[in-house]
Amino acid sequence: MDDSDSWENEHVKGLAQLPIEPSCMRLKCERCKRPKSVCLCEHLPERPIDIRTTVCILQHPNEEQRSLTTVPLLSASLPSDKCIIHRGKRFPLGKYLHLDKMLETPERAVLLYPSREAVDLSLLVGDHDCRQAIDTLVVLDGTWRQASSIFNTNYGRLKVLKLVKLQVPALSSYVIRTQPTDQCLSTVESVALALSLLEGNPDLHKVAANQVFFVAFVVQICSFPDVSTTTASFV
Repeated sequence: MDDSDSWENEHVKGLAQLPIEPSCMRLKCERCKRPKSVCLCEHLPERPIDIRTTVCILQHPNEEQRSLTTVPLLSASLPSDKCIIHRGKRFPLGKYLHLDKMLETPERAVLLYPSREAVDLSLLVGDHDCRQAIDTLVVLDGTWRQASSIFNTNYGRLKVLKLVKLQVPALSSYVIRTQPTDQCLSTVESVALALSLLEGNPDLHKVAANQVFFVAFVVQICSFPDVSTTTASFV
């Protein structure tokens, strides 16, 4: 080994012994899960919104870490027992007990997924008895590709649920995420619109629209790093 090799080895060893500084992470609000510098709790309901419908969210694991996800807003606005979040790509029997129990009575739940077989939710709830019979709304959270993957991968279990879709009354207020079509909404807007139909309370959709409009405004001003690279969110 020549002198140059010995010199390089000594310096490499020296670098390996340098202390590693902890990464600089912004503190997050425990309620809205946003950085504390842009906490949104001021724009959330003072107390959880009283609803009879349980929202069951099947969230792609990649979505949880995105700064643009709207599920934390939803979770912070609803009672904890009315907003159940399961994260994963596959949802096998025995691993997600709430999902297992819900699928035992599939006639009491609907899955928000705009396939060709999906029924317009506004038409479905036009029948009062039918609306009262539904107590669970299942939603897939992620990009369009991620949501489609969850649906197809777990079709064997989810096929027992009635598929529903929404007639979107206006463009999404969450303009910072690219949508595949003008008829797509963020998750919180989609759930709010569906709940407004299931609960017979139109104001729920207005509350969500105001929330995501403010979020979009904050994110644009703060220029979060992944704003320009986000993919379409799923309705």
